[in-house]
Amino acid sequence: MLEIQFHDAFQEFAALLLLSALVGLIATRLRQPLIVAFIAVGILVGPSLLGWVHESMAVDLLAEIGIALLLFVVGLKLDLHLIRTMGPVALAAHNQLDANQLVAANADLVLMPFADAAERLVLTLDERMTSKRAS
Repeated sequence: MLEIQFHDAFQEFAALLLLSALVGLIATRLRQPLIVAFIAVGILVGPSLLGWVHESMAVDLLAEIGIALLLFVVGLKLDLHLIRTMGPVALAAHNQLDANQLVAANADLVLMPFADAAERLVLTLDERMTSKRAS
């Protein structure tokens, strides 16, 4: 493992930006989204692999600024007309998912008393299958 000790936050940020730019360039050449490249850099330099970055206030601040900028860019690219036209479809899909979860939860409650009987049946069938294979 490549151990690098940074003397201050500026060196750490500079190394992260340089590595992010390099991996981002490789990702764009491979026609992959930049967000995937940046997540890969985070995993690579984090404590689980190279261990270059450890939890600190400076890294937390940089992460929060990055998320704020990402959400800002997403907000810039949102099309309100598309949201208005897709709203009813999204609402209908959401309501259908809620109904499915409600049905599944109630079915689980209804069938729960039969769980012990079903488990005994499965174990009995398994024993019979095992005894037939042995003989």
